[in-house]
Amino acid sequence: ASSRAKSKNLPADKQNEGWMRYTDDETKMHYFYKASTDEGQWERPLNFETVKGGFTAAQLTDRRSAQQLPVEAEGSWVKYVDPDSGYAYFYNEVTYESTYDRPAGMVTNQDPFASVREGGGQKMVLAA
Repeated sequence: ASSRAKSKNLPADKQNEGWMRYTDDETKMHYFYKASTDEGQWERPLNFETVKGGFTAAQLTDRRSAQQLPVEAEGSWVKYVDPDSGYAYFYNEVTYESTYDRPAGMVTNQDPFASVREGGGQKMVLAA
């Protein structure tokens, strides 16, 4: 099996060097905990990747076919939807970064057909 096939089968904590993401019951904010060192922190650990359905966004990028078209684009960021899992993810064509989180400053049309009907479209910034 390829190394890529092996890595997609790793549990989330192994892909993130033991860090796991949890939600605080009181504040509803995410925090990160590493059981092996009993460390906890609010800040996302360096290189921490969110895992959905057993896949990181980078793994979805790796398995994307060349024929798959983005569903949205803004600057160097493009949004894809994985056809197998249905998960949306973002890919930066300049830095080659993949993430499930909407990049800061990436905007989307409130009405995707406004530009067709009115010759322009309102844009809004969506929070990640």
